[in-house]
This record gives sequence, C-alpha cells and structure tokens, in this order.
Amino acid sequence: GAVKGWGEHAQNLIDCNACSQIGIYAIESGDKLAVSPSFSMSKAERAEALRGCEDPTVPMAKGVTVQGVKYMCIKADEDLTWAKKGAYLLMVGKTKHVLVAGICDLDKVDLKDATSAFEKAVQVLRNGGC
Repeated sequence: GAVKGWGEHAQNLIDCNACSQIGIYAIESGDKLAVSPSFSMSKAERAEALRGCEDPTVPMAKGVTVQGVKYMCIKADEDLTWAKKGAYLLMVGKTKHVLVAGICDLDKVDLKDATSAFEKAVQVLRNGGC
C-alpha cells in the first residue's frame, strides 16, 4: 500500500547514500509517512520548515532547526532548503502534499551527489502528484 511506497522512497535515499537519516511527513495531517529510526522532526520544526518553503528569507535569516539542532542555511528557494552544521547537511524539500527532510554526513558523501539525489527524489514525488 501507500506506506510501503513511502518507505521505499525513504530507503532509496538511504541506499544511494544521499541521506543517513530521513523523514517524510504529510503536510496536512502531520502524519509520519516514512521515518528512519534515528530521525524525528517535531511539529514546530516541520511548521518552521514549511514556512521556509513559502518564504525562503526565513531560513536564510534564522537557520533551520531539526531534532533540536540548528543548521545554518546555505541555500533556500520555494522548493528546497539546504542547511549545514559541521559535516552535516540538512536537506528539506516540499511537494504539494509532503515535506521531505534528510540529513547526510558530508564526511561520507559528496555534497553534489547528495543534493542531486535528494532533488531527484523530491521531483519524483512531485511528478507523481504527491
């Protein structure tokens, strides 16, 4: 069913090393659709990430907080936000119905490879009407 599909999207991002941690959340209900065991994003953090998608100046000015850790925003637009803390990159993407957030360890994966794989995964969801 749908849950297996969401899990597959999340697992694909982990399998291709784009993310070591991932969460996919329904925007309207706030439900967790697929979340890796080591990842959590509070309701307030999700709301802030969504605001950042609507107004990219917000994360650029305030940074992005996930799991209580504040990341410095390095790029933001209506579709995607990239934020960094040390060797960790936080990637946030929004489609019509879901918020996707992933963290990757830049000591283990190339920045360009990770962002490219994440962007592709978000685009696949968008193209699928999600």
